[in-house]
Amino acid sequence: MKLQQYSLGSYLNDSISFFPKAIASVWKLALPLFGAAALVMGVGFSRFSTLFSSIEAIENGNFTDIIAKLFLPYSLIILGSVLAGIGSLLLQAIISDRAFCAIEGRSYAGAAAARLVVRKAFWPLFWQQVLVGLVSMAVIAVVTMIAAFIIVPIVSLSTAEADLSTGGIITIAMLPLLLMLPAVAFIYWFQVRSLIAPQAIVQEKIGAWSGIGRSFALTKGKFWRIFGIWFLTGLIVNFAISIISGPIVFISVLPGYLDYIKIMIAEPDTADQLSRLAGLFRNLSWTVAISSLLQYLVSYTYYPVLGSLIYTDLAVRKAAPGFHPFTMKMLPAADVEAADTVTPSIETAAATAAEPTAPEQSADAEIAPITNPAKTDGSNE
Repeated sequence: MKLQQYSLGSYLNDSISFFPKAIASVWKLALPLFGAAALVMGVGFSRFSTLFSSIEAIENGNFTDIIAKLFLPYSLIILGSVLAGIGSLLLQAIISDRAFCAIEGRSYAGAAAARLVVRKAFWPLFWQQVLVGLVSMAVIAVVTMIAAFIIVPIVSLSTAEADLSTGGIITIAMLPLLLMLPAVAFIYWFQVRSLIAPQAIVQEKIGAWSGIGRSFALTKGKFWRIFGIWFLTGLIVNFAISIISGPIVFISVLPGYLDYIKIMIAEPDTADQLSRLAGLFRNLSWTVAISSLLQYLVSYTYYPVLGSLIYTDLAVRKAAPGFHPFTMKMLPAADVEAADTVTPSIETAAATAAEPTAPEQSADAEIAPITNPAKTDGSNE
């Protein structure tokens, strides 16, 4: 990886080639933390099987019993998500710092550097994620309130007072869904524009809000480029994960699922069906745990590397002539000349940093003989 502009091919090549180094630098932290998160989520998912023993409570409308049985599985799933979130923040800080060391050619101090960057960047990264989440939640809340207090009453009045056709009723009923489209588009736009805020926080040592602002400044005019890179790499990463987790899911779930289908065809009593379905959930829970562990290890390790490359590419493209793209400080003249010959990242800066000078003539050129003195005045004689 270098301090340079990146194409799609170099994004994939450099991020994939650096991935083993990223894994090697964090696996001692990531494996136990993500393993615990995946285990807790798997246990929580398995506890959903207790719902199938509450068919009488469902039929009798005893929702207190249902809520009590839902509390434990959802609590465990939330706890697993919190552990995974903490792990993602730690890896975001450590791997981004490790990647920037490789990009700038700096030596990496190992565990000491990891502890230092976590101390400085963890809470800014945490609040940056909170701010992005709050913006998304606010947009969803606004759309929900508009649908609940404006569109739904209008639809109710229209259908009650007007003799609408079936098509007209469907069209009016679709208005809340149509309102969700711009909301979802805005959420995706905001997330893409703030995609490299974590890398800005780690590299520039700034706060959460400043990191989001820096990300917006760097991504200005580059939305579709970044969205395309993010989307395509996401497809590749998820496909790679599915190659590993897919057979595990298929082998572990298929026998229980076939057994459940067989019981349904034979039409036994409801209690038998629910018992088999509960067993299916219990088998599926360990598949969820293994898939979650693979997802955490791969995605939370790969995406900080990709984010560091995107940040580098945009910082290089946005850097003013003669300024370092990361520190935004003026480069010494010697550094500009050296960077011009070594790294293509600041080629434009190096070319425009110094005023062009007239070429110097050599001593040999000054005393070179005139081969035809008779024609130096332009005459033909």
